[in-house]
Amino acid sequence: DYLDGRITKEEFIKTRGTEAAQDGAKYALNLFGYFTNQQYQKTGQEVVLDIEKEIEKDGKYDRLFRLTNQFIEWLKVDHLDILVHTSNNQKVPIRKHSSSSIHVAVSHVRAYYEEFGQIDFPDRKFRRMVKLPKKIKFEPYALTKDEIKQMCNRSSTHRKVLYMILKDTGLRISEALLIKKRDFIL
Repeated sequence: DYLDGRITKEEFIKTRGTEAAQDGAKYALNLFGYFTNQQYQKTGQEVVLDIEKEIEKDGKYDRLFRLTNQFIEWLKVDHLDILVHTSNNQKVPIRKHSSSSIHVAVSHVRAYYEEFGQIDFPDRKFRRMVKLPKKIKFEPYALTKDEIKQMCNRSSTHRKVLYMILKDTGLRISEALLIKKRDFIL
């Protein structure tokens, strides 16, 4: 119905763009659902609607930010009691998430607040009130000769050739994958 202003969870996921983005949104909302079910015995949709009603009454967004911070803390620990289905139909527990995956999950849930919950809040206030974990930056380092030998010894012939080309030429993986047999003069 065109007069109904609220989208469903499924419609929200479909509007995410690429299939990978849709899968990410679905996964994040499922995690949010597990969280709200465990914490409040309610679905994620029910919790968002409850918060929307309370914000309409008093205009205070603090409860939304507290909920998001609780979700972040929930994502930081293992939940061995909650088993989820994987793509190959196995049941695995929810493990703690890395800081970058927490950022992605929170961004999807935040968009869900805005689009499904119709909750409008200032971006600056959200960034100030929600405590996202710092992303860990790894310093790149060159592989040692020993590490390269181990990789080559444990890989297939095709992969071994690829690794040797990368090692000897300094090409990026995408550049090396563009090389054709006709490019070689033997």
